[in-house]
Amino acid sequence: MSQINYKRKPFVVNAITGEELKAGNRDVGRIYYLLVDDRYGCCEADMPAKQIHNRLEFMTTFSERIDNWNPHDQLIFYFSGHGDLRNGEYCLKLGLKESDWHPFDSILNELKMSNVTRAILIIDACRSGAVVGIKGSNDDDNTNDAYNAINKDKIPQGIAIIASSLASQVSIELDNSSYSLFTHLLCEGIESGLDGKHNNKALISIEDIVAYISHKLTTEKNYSKYFQRPIFQIGKAHGEIWLTKNISGSVHKQPQQPSSTLSIPRNFCLHKYQQSIKETYGSLKLDSLDTSGYAYNELKLWRMFIPQNVREVHQFLPQIYELPKEEQKRLLESNQLDPLSQKDWEKYQQAYYRQFPRWVFEIWNDSQNSRYVVILGDPGSGKSTLLQYMALEWAESPSEDLSSLPIPLLIELRTYIRKSKENKCKDFLEFFDKANGIIHRFDQHQLHEYLTAGKAILMFDGLDEVFAPEERQDVINDIYSFTKEYPQVRVIVTSRVIGYKPQLLRDAGFRHFMLQDLEQYQIDDFIHRWHELTFNDEAEKIRKRERLKAAINTSSAIQQLAGNPLLLTMMAILNRNQELPKDRAELYNQASRVLLHQWDVERTLVDQRLDPLTIDYKDKQAILRHIAYHMQATEQGLTANLIVSNDLENILTDYLKRIEVVSPKAFAKLMTENLRVRNFILCFLGADYYAFVHRTFLEYFCAWEFVWQFEKERTISIEDLTTNVFGKHYNDDAWQEVLRLIAGMIQPKFVEQIILYLINIQDDKNEFFSLFLAAKIIYEVRNPADISDANNQVFEKLKELAKNDSVDNITRIQAISVIYNNWKNSSKVLSLCIDMAQSKVSPSVSKQAVKILAEIAQESSEALSSLKTISQSGNEIAIEELARIKNDDPETIKILQTFALAANPVAINELVRIGGDVPSTLPILKKILSLPIDEDLKYSVIGALIRHWKHDSDILPILKKLARSGNKAAIRGLAQTWTQKPEALSIIEQLARSGNKVAIEELAWNWHEHPSTLDILKEIAQSGNLIAAIELLLLGKIDIEIFDFLVAHIHDFNYKKFIDYDSYKKFIEYDIINDLENFLITYSYSLREFILNKTDDELITIQLNKLRMKKRGIELDQGHFSTLRTKIKNSELLKAALSSLGITVKTDADVRGSNQYRVRCDIVAVMKGRFDLGWSINSDGSYNLICDLWGIGKTYNQTELINSINQRYAAMAKGYKRFVK
Repeated sequence: MSQINYKRKPFVVNAITGEELKAGNRDVGRIYYLLVDDRYGCCEADMPAKQIHNRLEFMTTFSERIDNWNPHDQLIFYFSGHGDLRNGEYCLKLGLKESDWHPFDSILNELKMSNVTRAILIIDACRSGAVVGIKGSNDDDNTNDAYNAINKDKIPQGIAIIASSLASQVSIELDNSSYSLFTHLLCEGIESGLDGKHNNKALISIEDIVAYISHKLTTEKNYSKYFQRPIFQIGKAHGEIWLTKNISGSVHKQPQQPSSTLSIPRNFCLHKYQQSIKETYGSLKLDSLDTSGYAYNELKLWRMFIPQNVREVHQFLPQIYELPKEEQKRLLESNQLDPLSQKDWEKYQQAYYRQFPRWVFEIWNDSQNSRYVVILGDPGSGKSTLLQYMALEWAESPSEDLSSLPIPLLIELRTYIRKSKENKCKDFLEFFDKANGIIHRFDQHQLHEYLTAGKAILMFDGLDEVFAPEERQDVINDIYSFTKEYPQVRVIVTSRVIGYKPQLLRDAGFRHFMLQDLEQYQIDDFIHRWHELTFNDEAEKIRKRERLKAAINTSSAIQQLAGNPLLLTMMAILNRNQELPKDRAELYNQASRVLLHQWDVERTLVDQRLDPLTIDYKDKQAILRHIAYHMQATEQGLTANLIVSNDLENILTDYLKRIEVVSPKAFAKLMTENLRVRNFILCFLGADYYAFVHRTFLEYFCAWEFVWQFEKERTISIEDLTTNVFGKHYNDDAWQEVLRLIAGMIQPKFVEQIILYLINIQDDKNEFFSLFLAAKIIYEVRNPADISDANNQVFEKLKELAKNDSVDNITRIQAISVIYNNWKNSSKVLSLCIDMAQSKVSPSVSKQAVKILAEIAQESSEALSSLKTISQSGNEIAIEELARIKNDDPETIKILQTFALAANPVAINELVRIGGDVPSTLPILKKILSLPIDEDLKYSVIGALIRHWKHDSDILPILKKLARSGNKAAIRGLAQTWTQKPEALSIIEQLARSGNKVAIEELAWNWHEHPSTLDILKEIAQSGNLIAAIELLLLGKIDIEIFDFLVAHIHDFNYKKFIDYDSYKKFIEYDIINDLENFLITYSYSLREFILNKTDDELITIQLNKLRMKKRGIELDQGHFSTLRTKIKNSELLKAALSSLGITVKTDADVRGSNQYRVRCDIVAVMKGRFDLGWSINSDGSYNLICDLWGIGKTYNQTELINSINQRYAAMAKGYKRFVK
């Protein structure tokens, strides 16, 4: 592959439509992550994946993306959402409204106008094969040919399109709604290198990936059931276009742009440094896990690293303020925590969790806003691995590019502080010169020069591992000072949360981010890579991979662990040699073995020249049981996974004495300190605290200790266990998991005794905690027949509870759900559900019973028959569920049609959803339109008729009749589908003239280029119609009279009622909202009505800054700033005026480059209302505009400039023409 000398830029979006796909967010997250990863897509991470709220937002964002496009660059466009044919054009749905359908052709036109000559457009939406027109007269022409279904002639040269489905097909989500089918296979093909088929191709082409997906859909059992086929086409181009790198082929890394011309010092060997980085950080660190049975030492970090998501932390560190109050008090007293009121805590907590998680490299790649960053995270969350990967990414770059890239300088702070104590270094520069162990030939003078030029990235790993608070504060001070001395150098710091005080680094400009647990798509990606890289046998690889995936998806216990990278790796290792146990207690036992294996306490003894003594696996388990037992016995109990170092050392000392270790206290101290350096099953949290690496292990070892005392030591009896453990904690949420684990570990006869005790506890508050716990405990027993008496009694009590009308509905619904979960295969459950679904109980309880009956009906013909019987009684939930599970069943169709003709809304909706798959639905839907149903339903029916049967001779006459009567759905359907029909336009014009809001909108939208439309809209607007005025505003076709009309009605309620996001932006653009009071009133109303999204910060910020500037500059406005804006309102007109005067509009940088002026002089900013830019002040107080005249810097006096413009363009400077685009 030749060197890549252009940029690839992603544009990844999904739309908020009110009916968006469940998988949409996951799809865009997974695709974006692959595109910007240098191992795959090599795209710049300069624009995050977007959620679009409406058509205008899409158009604005897309225009910004391709503005000033470099024709050598390549755009990678991905859309996930809804698509359909409308008015003969393929459209994407980009928002909640009908007006948010956007023709795909207009996207192609935008690309052409912006000179985007190289692009790949990936559309994952229904019927996307129609994106640029269809060959033939109907969809049936597009059969199985994956390469000719798109009209090739309509695609601009150099543009490639991949569509997820043929024009006649819907695009499907996977059964579990985790991803769309197409995007899942697309990502799988990229991640696996086309299933790891090694070849000489370094790249995956568009043809390769489409062939891969098609092959999967036609040959693999899991996918062949789906009737969906992708297609692609490349416009007027020959040869292949590559989509991503091929990890199974010969891959070259994309070079990055040089950041400086400073050369590497002559006596510094860049190649040796590169190799030392690879040797030190190149392999995945698995030294805290048991990897016996397989050599993972060749598993490369750069192939396995999964960049995580982060949330920004402003004034709130979540984990700290969720600690028990006494522990917060201790941290406050030791000056390791800043005080925070309960009110502020709640405010910051809400703000933190409201954030949408962002990709960590999206933050880091934003160098302008994230020059200094602190990454916070839990033990095992991947903080150190992140920095190692960033250093390794530099080292994996081609050798010829190294000198142009900033050098990563990684400091492990625990090593730094140790070397400092040994007097081997006094600061960071001396550390790199003498004590780092990796860099040997980087002297301080050279390093100083390099840092001054900004040719390095400083990475400080493990601030929490500087244990003494005063030393930690010294290091923070040193980092702060470093940023002041070398302001050009980017800095990233990692730390655990507890014990970290953010204020000083926050004052230095550091932004703080918290690593999040792995998302499902990241877990899937890890599993796929792991098995690709660690298995040679294809069949075994697939079997083990799918086994691990299934275990995670079906076991809540395993799901809890999988979000932590360390524990996910542990499960992957465990899964190699055995199936992950479904029994949770056994799963945790096996997992703890993997984590305990490398807790090498014997080595600690040897290293410290103490008498070596074998502390075996069972001793380690016993220690952990004692620690967990101690935690539950403290005041905070199991609510906090936390133990102070003194308590930990005392537990270790006591146990070591029991097994007769020499110097047990010294050994306990060494073991404790060893945990600070590496994560084992116990880990260091910071600030003298330790914890289990995951709460699950606290619960497991606590449960095991109770079982040990009961079964092995016999220090507690079954009575004690029943009354003092279960009886004391049955209503404590923090104990639920422990109690269930205990039940799963002891003999069934004892479990039965505990259950009978629980169900006979007197419950004065009617909360039924003990009964529900008893049901959960039954689930832990491997063979319920061993506790048949207790099993039957719990069932009867839950059944009685579910039927008890005096109990609240939530509790009753919970009872039905628990019955189903525990006894789903019992005929007793079917009988109960049928009974409750048909009884006169509360609607919510009956609804739950019907839903459970529907689940059973998928496997039981008796249940299906009962569900149909209940549906025929008119039960809407039963009708809905029946349609969901059996929509291809003739009897179901008949039931739906019968109730639809009776105006049942659920049946109508289900018929609409089934749509064209059932021809007999057409006459039914025609009849439904004459029924007294609400507008939303009519809209759905009309949509179905147009979508599936618009060529039927009855449809157009029906819609014309309904439209004339004012039916909104019919008006929209008529306008959007039959735009070319003169009679449709005639009807819409008549309705618009009568003031019909929908008709006015559709006339403006669908016929804005028709010769008569503007005149009709102006006529309607001049009669006082606000809707018509707003539509003219959106079209940019208002005159001075309509402008004044809009301004005059800014506070009218009727006016506010029609304001929306699109018109709101236009108000700002045209200065209709021209003072702060008007802005705040309309903005407040828009927020309250959910018209504006609270994240539309850019729009809001621009307007507020503009208004504040006006307010602040009132005196200067007189005769200076405001004059130009008043005389010439429109920016395009101003540009034209200046151009004809010989003034070329240039940016600040262009002017400075041509004449060395060091002033801010961006005329474009002036046009946008930034009056502080583009002007210089004279000694007499007048102002000059700095422009560029034919490439030579020139200053224009403002008054003279305005006079010149007025003389030449007097007519254009007044009246409506100033608003004409």
